[in-house]
Amino acid sequence: MTDVLELAQRLLRFRSVTPDDDGLYDWLVPWLESLGFRCYRHRFGREKGYYVDNLYARWRGSKSQRDGNKQACALAFAGHTDVVPSGDESQWRFPPFAAHVADGALFGRGTVDMKGGVACFLSACADFISTNGSKTDGSIGLLLTNDEEGEARYGMDPLLRWVDAEGYTPQLCVLGEPTAQKKVGDAYRSSRRGSLHMTIRVQGKSGHSAYPTTNRNPIELLMALVSQLKAPAVWQTAKGADSELPDIAVLSLQSGSEASNVTPELASAHVNVRFAAPYTSEQVRALLTSVSDKVVGRSSYQAEFHVSSEAFVSCQSNVVAWLCDTCEATLGYRPFEARGGGTSDARFIHQYCPVIELGLVGASMHQSNEACLVEDLHRLRDVYGALIHRFFDEGGVP
Repeated sequence: MTDVLELAQRLLRFRSVTPDDDGLYDWLVPWLESLGFRCYRHRFGREKGYYVDNLYARWRGSKSQRDGNKQACALAFAGHTDVVPSGDESQWRFPPFAAHVADGALFGRGTVDMKGGVACFLSACADFISTNGSKTDGSIGLLLTNDEEGEARYGMDPLLRWVDAEGYTPQLCVLGEPTAQKKVGDAYRSSRRGSLHMTIRVQGKSGHSAYPTTNRNPIELLMALVSQLKAPAVWQTAKGADSELPDIAVLSLQSGSEASNVTPELASAHVNVRFAAPYTSEQVRALLTSVSDKVVGRSSYQAEFHVSSEAFVSCQSNVVAWLCDTCEATLGYRPFEARGGGTSDARFIHQYCPVIELGLVGASMHQSNEACLVEDLHRLRDVYGALIHRFFDEGGVP
């Protein structure tokens, strides 16, 4: 079974909501072994009272095995098999785990994010092995986790530590996250923004709402703070006019007032900042503190900070050019670099090797009726296949 649609449907029918893989790896491992992959299953998370199943699979070309070359020309693909909950299934056109095909599209939870991408690189690897395995000097690694949509503590991070300790660190990793904007291959990612959360509690002075000059409304102070943080001049002064400006999002705003004519004594807000390199979380935290001191007053607030990820740039220009040239030769158009978005397992992978993200159109991810065009599965499979062929033909990335 190497047909990309059939593979995608098989993966989608596992109800692998984080952290339960629903037996997906029990099915996948024998299939990979039939292709010649050696599979290593890893369970992490015992301290949480449950396990997360993860899989590293490694295939070595026959020429590499004959020559005893352990690490020549190592390419990896990475992805996650866990999905977010389906939500209200009555809002779906088809059952979310039925993998139904209609109107030229494949419907199902995880189709876009990202079992469709996983199916594409599995299919591409299978095709390459069947036609070029005997003459290939090098290896292909597969990094699969069922913990990306959750805390991501028991998936790619510990799996990569094991891979690196075993000496299997690849020269390049392709991550199949959905990056396409309108059509497959029109966008890639070679960097990711960092994410910092700030919970701020502001002490005000309550009073009658008809006499605002005698009060100090903490809600208004928080509104003024957010307005100041969204001002481009604040960030341009910090890192220069050419820097990509962070996105500021207020995720919650709460106060203790229960009367309709009394301003509250206390108010709190949860603010998320998404920032790109060259910013670091320490610089962002320092700026948030400085602006809060100025707008609210240092003695009038308390703040807690949590860093989800740091910003990074993974690939040098030669890797990006290599990917873009391959996409253009395969699809007829050249991709651009996607900006924005959230985090991914690339935040772990880039610490070990260059990683570039290329996947399906992400418009419907996490939504009811998540779907991708069947044609897009074949196109992405073709791009992955072209990358594999070029990688081994040229002995890696130039």
